[in-house]
Amino acid sequence: FPVTIKCGKTKYVQGSFYSVKNEESFPYKSSYELAYLHQLESNTEVLKYMYEPFDLYYRDVNQKQRVYKPDFMVLYQNGSIEITEVKPRVMLQDFDVQAKAKSCREYIKEYYKDVEIQYRFITERDLFNNDKEYQDFLKSIK
Repeated sequence: FPVTIKCGKTKYVQGSFYSVKNEESFPYKSSYELAYLHQLESNTEVLKYMYEPFDLYYRDVNQKQRVYKPDFMVLYQNGSIEITEVKPRVMLQDFDVQAKAKSCREYIKEYYKDVEIQYRFITERDLFNNDKEYQDFLKSIK
């Protein structure tokens, strides 16, 4: 469904979210992150999760070294682990977004050889069924 992305001087939904599962508060930097936090809390398969669990290094489009913090690490009841990055679909082909994902996948492969950890993007399609549902969510948090 269509989502308008505005860059520059915009007001993103930001704040703090209290997690009952983790018994602590997590910051969020967008309405998508907030919606994902709600999903993590309500998903009975999710045991615990962490926000920005570690720092990684990657080279940006100009080959400058940068720091990347994946959005979430999620531990499920069955023992599986996911590292997730919350992004609008229109940004998935961005060079830097892909460079960050590559850095994380390489880190997992090198440092977690005996643990299966999946890396995936969470987009508006994972969070909302349609644009109306997204607009209703925005209204509910104001």
